[in-house]
Amino acid sequence: MRRVLLVALSALCVAASSAALSAERVRGGKVVATGCTSFKVPFCTMLKTGRTTYALSGGAVPRGIGVSVVGEKGDYNFLCGAPSLRVISWKPIRMWCPH
Repeated sequence: MRRVLLVALSALCVAASSAALSAERVRGGKVVATGCTSFKVPFCTMLKTGRTTYALSGGAVPRGIGVSVVGEKGDYNFLCGAPSLRVISWKPIRMWCPH
């Protein structure tokens, strides 16, 4: 009974992980993340990709639009309350983003 429960929980975790990774993927050690940008006080530009939120750094990404960002994951940004993503490049995409 415990093995069946363990296998079921493992399958559920794998399914949840693949759903969370649908908006981001790793290519050559770099993360490609797609989502909506927003502003968080005091000075943080945030990228929301499904279940994950990143604090963007190193790039002038506009707020309030859909973007696809290529970057490198960094340490946790305590001021912004999210892991940081150092922007290497970005491009706007057609995506509805709430204001």
